[in-house]
Amino acid sequence: MYYTERLKWVRDCKNITQKEIADFLNIKQQQYARYEKGVNAMPITYLKDICKYLDVSADYIIGLTDEMNPYPKEKWDVLFSFFYKAFISLLVLFILFSIFTLSTTNIIIIALTVNEPP
Repeated sequence: MYYTERLKWVRDCKNITQKEIADFLNIKQQQYARYEKGVNAMPITYLKDICKYLDVSADYIIGLTDEMNPYPKEKWDVLFSFFYKAFISLLVLFILFSIFTLSTTNIIIIALTVNEPP
């Protein structure tokens, strides 16, 4: 299968229109259609962006493999995702701890004021 056929096949499988990819690349839909049909040669600079958008490896698009693997994530993307999830977890724990502490403090204050001698 030629790379143009693979571009079209992956795009169709993911229910993405030519216009959506063209907008992502900041080109006209007609220009992208010419790349996909093989009328014009697609600049190699678009390959990385298209692979990211379609979440497929460049090796699959250009025919080096028949396995449609996802686009490899960069190390920074993986690290950011990990730290973001850790931050959200800590934030939730902090909020829960704050709520528990405030309600416990309020209960103690109410108990002290109710039990004060006249």
